[in-house]
Amino acid sequence: MIGDLLAILGLCFFCFLFWQQRRQSELAKVA
Repeated sequence: MIGDLLAILGLCFFCFLFWQQRRQSELAKVA
């Protein structure tokens, strides 16, 4: 059960990092 929780947290963290990278690249493109 704790393993599932860690897996979900890791997935959310990975998606968050990916989203931030995309947002930064989009901002750099606009600027």
